[in-house]
Amino acid sequence: MTVEDLPGRTATGVRLRLPETWLEVDPRVPDLDAEVLRTLAEHGADTSDQAAVARFVAPLSTELRRLSAHVDVVLAGFFTEYVDSGSGGLEVFTANVTVALSPHVGDGAGVRGEIEREARATGTEIGVHDLSGGPALTTWGRVRLPHTGTEAFTRRFHVPVPGLDQVAVLAFVTPNVDFAAGFDRLFTEIADTFRFVG
Repeated sequence: MTVEDLPGRTATGVRLRLPETWLEVDPRVPDLDAEVLRTLAEHGADTSDQAAVARFVAPLSTELRRLSAHVDVVLAGFFTEYVDSGSGGLEVFTANVTVALSPHVGDGAGVRGEIEREARATGTEIGVHDLSGGPALTTWGRVRLPHTGTEAFTRRFHVPVPGLDQVAVLAFVTPNVDFAAGFDRLFTEIADTFRFVG
């Protein structure tokens, strides 16, 4: 997953390596649910019960639309796996990842303060994680997604963009909160592949 040509900027793009089972989607399309369904179908997923599939991916696509209204989302990817629960039911495991560029931030200390205030307000943890490009402020924990009220586990990495007064936010979300520990290990492994290019 790569985005190139961020014009006039020191960092000309970002690179993030996703596992093969994760699908890249275009965050700019008007009907994101339909785009996710189309992408799943292209990769061989059974989407015959489109209403059921859409119900599972809707909280994540709603969150992506909400994020896109405030910041410049440059990368988006989804993971969805359907597992037969044994009694004819379907268990769905799903997650998404986005890379978004913040507006111009000016004061780095002010940004950190804002992130810390948001972490306190949402009850999430905060710390530092050493990515390949340097230390990143990270927040993680269970939250309620705006608009849908869905409980989800999230981890975000806030990475200063080299040469710019902007922050890249690498964000992961899954509504499968009972499996948060496993998803979080995977989220961190993916985050460790994050690179600025250019």
